[in-house]
Amino acid sequence: MEDKLKQGETLFAEGKIEEAEKCFLEILQHDPQNKEALNNLGVIAFQGQQIENAIDYFDKSLKIDPFYKEAVLNYVYILKELNLITEASSYLYKIIESNPNDKELKQLLNEIEKAQKPKIKLAVLCLPGLESFLGDIVDFFQTKYEVRACYSKNNKEIESAVHWAEIVWLEWANELAVYVTNNIRYIEKKLVICRVHRYEVFSPSFYKVRWELVNTTIFVAKFMSVLSTKVVPDLDKKTNIRVVYNGVNLKKFEFRENAPGFNLAVVGYIHLRKNPTFWPHILSKLVKIDKRYTLHIAGEYQQVECKLYLEHIINKLGIEDNVRFYGHQDNIQSWLKDKNYLLSTSIHESFGYGIAEAMAMGIKPLVHIFPGSEELWPHHCIFSSIDEVIEMINEKDDYNSLEYYEFVEQRYSLRSQLEKIGLIMDGMLNRIYGELSSSTLSNETPVLAKTNMSILTSLTD
Repeated sequence: MEDKLKQGETLFAEGKIEEAEKCFLEILQHDPQNKEALNNLGVIAFQGQQIENAIDYFDKSLKIDPFYKEAVLNYVYILKELNLITEASSYLYKIIESNPNDKELKQLLNEIEKAQKPKIKLAVLCLPGLESFLGDIVDFFQTKYEVRACYSKNNKEIESAVHWAEIVWLEWANELAVYVTNNIRYIEKKLVICRVHRYEVFSPSFYKVRWELVNTTIFVAKFMSVLSTKVVPDLDKKTNIRVVYNGVNLKKFEFRENAPGFNLAVVGYIHLRKNPTFWPHILSKLVKIDKRYTLHIAGEYQQVECKLYLEHIINKLGIEDNVRFYGHQDNIQSWLKDKNYLLSTSIHESFGYGIAEAMAMGIKPLVHIFPGSEELWPHHCIFSSIDEVIEMINEKDDYNSLEYYEFVEQRYSLRSQLEKIGLIMDGMLNRIYGELSSSTLSNETPVLAKTNMSILTSLTD
């Protein structure tokens, strides 16, 4: 194996990367615990900009030998390149504790500590009660910035957060965004990002925002950005418009292979925009086909008219035994487990988290064709009429749990959302301050160390 290892390193040094990679992979076939081969494959992955693969190889090498210096140096170097200097120094501290006489590691730690810069200050502003979409995003921001989350209606608290910050994130283009852009005079000295969801575009607040003071405006769907330019015709000239779809934390939802059945679920507040008048009429037609069909509703009433109508029509249609109201559910994942379909009849949505969450669990969505729905959801899961949705349910062969999961995974994963937000933030900082993007990776070529391959270069370059 030693000869094979040297052969691979020689090939790498000669620029024959593919041949070197094959050589190291052959070693792993016979010796999966070969830490040197794993380290060297990590170097090759890094050179090919396959950063996740590189980290995975170094991680495997270090699990075999936590003190294998080449892999330690390479792993720390990648952390530094990803602007995770704090994590890099924390990792080195742990290694040095067990290896206190290693001067090279101590020197590396010293260089990393010198390279650390004060974190940029980011204030996240949101009216209380509207912060439900911010949890994962704020957690992500805290890995890169010094973050102050201000979920308040108190003007002094809001002004204090804006004054403290270098970047201001406005969640929702509502009255808070109006106040910040119109009443805080030093806002023009800040980098400002506003994320727009849905309802704001239909409210008077939207055109009262001073959009020329907002550096970047993020919409959660393209059709919402198009609609916004009809409300504020020159919006795209005042602010940089970007689209970042919402992200679903797939770890919170347990996927399983589902099948056609008789349980339809509705999730969300019950009001006229959700178009609840469709629900009993869809169910009534299904019950005539099979009395086992049942509609399960998780959500609270927000309009008394909806409550009066649903109670009245359910009774008139004689489907009282086929409708169950559960109220608000804190654990929607558990509640959805025995459901076969997720029914969404809204006349307008910017996204529809309930749809994505059900799909992540392998549940088939049935989505009414609201404006923009065809941008967001699989076309064969969208219906235009009650007869059409009945036909979709009756198509027992057209049920594919894995397809629903993969659709969400590929388009709406939390990771994808956070990466795109990170790139927008980095790009904005680069344009304004000329700072090195924390998402930009080094273009330096890996070099061959005396014994094993290393990507380490001076951290003070």
